[in-house]
Amino acid sequence: MSARCLASVPGGGAADRLLGGDHGAFLSACVRAGGIEGKMFHPLAFTKTFALVAVACLAITLVPALCTIFIRGRLRSEMENPLIRSVIEVYRPVLSYLNRPPGGAGMDCWA
Repeated sequence: MSARCLASVPGGGAADRLLGGDHGAFLSACVRAGGIEGKMFHPLAFTKTFALVAVACLAITLVPALCTIFIRGRLRSEMENPLIRSVIEVYRPVLSYLNRPPGGAGMDCWA
C-alpha cells in the first residue's frame, strides 16, 4: 500500500505510522476531532503522548544506572540457577520444533 493510500485510510496517517499501534490511532483520532470533542480530548492525547515519551526516556537512561547501583556481587550464570536451567530445558526443544522449515525439508530446498 502506498503512502498516499495509507494517508487516506482512517487511522493510517503519518502520526499513526510514527507512533504505531493503538496509541497512534488514539492520538490521530483525537487530533482530528473538532468541536467539543476536540477540546476535551486534545489535552488527554498530548498528556498520554508526553507520559509515554517520559517513560521511554526513563527506561533508557535511569533503569541501567539503577541496575549498576542495586545489583551487586557475583552474578551467577544461567546454568547455575535451577529454575532458569529447567525453563531452558523445556524451551529449547519447543523452539527447535517451531523453527523447523515447513514440510520437514532441509534448508537447501528453500533456495
